[in-house]
Amino acid sequence: MIRNCDLLDIVNPFLTLIDDLTKETNFIFVLTDNKGNLLDVRGSEREMEHAKKNNFVRGANRSESAGTHAISLALLENKPMQLVG
Repeated sequence: MIRNCDLLDIVNPFLTLIDDLTKETNFIFVLTDNKGNLLDVRGSEREMEHAKKNNFVRGANRSESAGTHAISLALLENKPMQLVG
C-alpha cells in the first residue's frame, strides 16, 4: 500500500500542473487518501478562501460522515466523482 507521503511525491508534478491550470478558474482540485483525508487542495485564490471558511483544507477528513459530496461518493463508489451545482 502506498503511504500518503509516497503518493504526494508521485503526483506532485501533476499537482503543480493542475495548480497552474486552475489559478484563474472557479475550480478547486482536491487529492485525498482512501479514507477521505485531504492531502492537497489547490485552486484560485478566491476558491481557496471559500474552501478555508468551510474547513476544506489539508488534513481535514471528508468521508461520508462529513455529508454527501464528491469525495464521499467517490469513496462509496470506488471511482472518481465530480459534482456540479
